[in-house]
Amino acid sequence: MESVSGALPEAAPSTAGDPSEEAAPVLATQPEGTNGAGPRRDLGGRGRDLDLNTLRVRLDDQQALLRRTQQTLAGLAELLGKVVAHQRRRERGLNLNSFVAYILFTVLLGGGFFMLYSARAGDLVAARDAAVQARDQARARVAEVEAEQAARAQAAAAAQAFSELVREGRHAEVVAGYAEIEGAGLTATEAAVFADGVETARAALAEAGFAAGVEAFESRRYELAERELRQALSFQDDGPGAARGRYYLGVSLLELGRNQEAVTELERAIAGEIEAAGLKDARFLLAVALERQGEAKRAQAEYLRVATDYPQLPMGWTARRRANLLARAAATAPAAN
Repeated sequence: MESVSGALPEAAPSTAGDPSEEAAPVLATQPEGTNGAGPRRDLGGRGRDLDLNTLRVRLDDQQALLRRTQQTLAGLAELLGKVVAHQRRRERGLNLNSFVAYILFTVLLGGGFFMLYSARAGDLVAARDAAVQARDQARARVAEVEAEQAARAQAAAAAQAFSELVREGRHAEVVAGYAEIEGAGLTATEAAVFADGVETARAALAEAGFAAGVEAFESRRYELAERELRQALSFQDDGPGAARGRYYLGVSLLELGRNQEAVTELERAIAGEIEAAGLKDARFLLAVALERQGEAKRAQAEYLRVATDYPQLPMGWTARRRANLLARAAATAPAAN
């Protein structure tokens, strides 16, 4: 086998990688007319060489294919890395945009809810304030009504008690209690009835006081007369009864030597037309009080008026005499000086 294989010519190396092209020259070198033993042995060795070369070529092709595949895979991996990096950058951008959009959406939604809440809350707060105000007003009104009812009940009780005083003729208590009952929230009818009752009580007290004062005056108890008459005048300060009371008060003061006060009361009595009521000596007594007071000119004028008004009465004669004395005293006073 080794000699046969060494006798065979070496096959030329294949560069194309095709087994059919390498087998062609081997077949052409076989001698014609041989029995085919030697050539068959040579053909088998070359076949193995061809198989090895073919395998070698195929391995080279596979290696080249693997290298190309590896390069392709490397390129694909690099491209995939770039795509992944790009995708990651895009995702980060999308995430950032999504976050910004979420923030904006949240702000807008929150702002919308806040505006809605503010509008609704403003209405609710206004309604609440109105309700609270109405409640407070209602409570205040209820309190006012309760206070009015309580005051009315108290006024009714006071009016009942005051009516009893008027009916029983307790004049001093009626007059003393009228100031309190007057502001007790009386009705118009009650106020009118009580006012008439008070006036009646005042008139009765004044009449009783004037009577007591005149009685004291006539008994020459001038201090008691002054007290009674002043008390009576506190109940009735106007009218004929008051003028009569001031006359007796002025005379009592004159008797007590309080001339200035006597002048005041007698002047008020004269202004109340006491002379027309029959007490004609009021002006004469006024002149006496003025003369005692040292007001000679005014006293002389009053004496002359009494003398003119009552020339036929002894009082008129006395008044004229006193006027003449005062006139002579006045005439002699400068000469004495």
